[in-house]
Amino acid sequence: MKYIDINISDTTLLFRVEALSDEYKEGIIDNFHAYVEKESKDEISHKNGTIFVPEGLITDEYINIYLNKTEKDYSAKDCAILAIKRFDEFLPISEMSVESLEKCIRNTIDNLNLKKKAYVKRINKKNVVCVDGNTAKLIIQSREVVEYVQSQAKKAEKRDIHKDEVEWRAYEFAKQKLARIDAFDEETDSFGYGSLSNDTKTKLLIEAIYKRMFTVFDFDKYEEYLSEMESLEEDWDFGKRYQELFEIFNSPDYKGEFYKNKNDDVFLDALA
Repeated sequence: MKYIDINISDTTLLFRVEALSDEYKEGIIDNFHAYVEKESKDEISHKNGTIFVPEGLITDEYINIYLNKTEKDYSAKDCAILAIKRFDEFLPISEMSVESLEKCIRNTIDNLNLKKKAYVKRINKKNVVCVDGNTAKLIIQSREVVEYVQSQAKKAEKRDIHKDEVEWRAYEFAKQKLARIDAFDEETDSFGYGSLSNDTKTKLLIEAIYKRMFTVFDFDKYEEYLSEMESLEEDWDFGKRYQELFEIFNSPDYKGEFYKNKNDDVFLDALA
């Protein structure tokens, strides 16, 4: 098998993020190398501090997968929302200028000499600067960002903010998400949403008492609703639909969305 210097692939990657590659080149390369080290650790080799990869390993598709933003990548917008949510009053995001805070955060990356830790990922076909969770914490806890949020909050407090029940309940969900992010772990995704394991399916079937008391559990609909809820949380959209889904998944019987009672009187009598 022929091995080639990873720098050949680095050139392709930098070309794909050309508009940002000069300013964040070091972070882009370091983050990509870390990704290759993790995803292809059994296929690569090292020599004199250089990574060598099998010829043909790093294709356009390989780079496409790497560039897709994940929950572990924090854009300036993610950092802005986190910074707002850290403010004691938890003011509505609609009352804050997220875009101007994003600019402040980009400046902070530069002022704190964090460019080497910044890299580029893709959101909706657009390349954006991102950082990892630990770096995001440093940014939103910086004096520059904290003072900027406080300044915006004071302006917002002077306005008459309508505390819509749905909107303010959404902030509570945001607080919960922030608490999970505070427990950030590079290796573990603790949120808990995702594809159903066999153990989870078994648990759900047991809750339905093996279909005797209930109709067949609709796993497809269950996964569809979980995916929808996860997508809403990723977008920080804790509006009415998110709250409907939250109530379904926190109801003892899932509010009848995935199975129905059979009202089997004979079986109920036997249990009694």
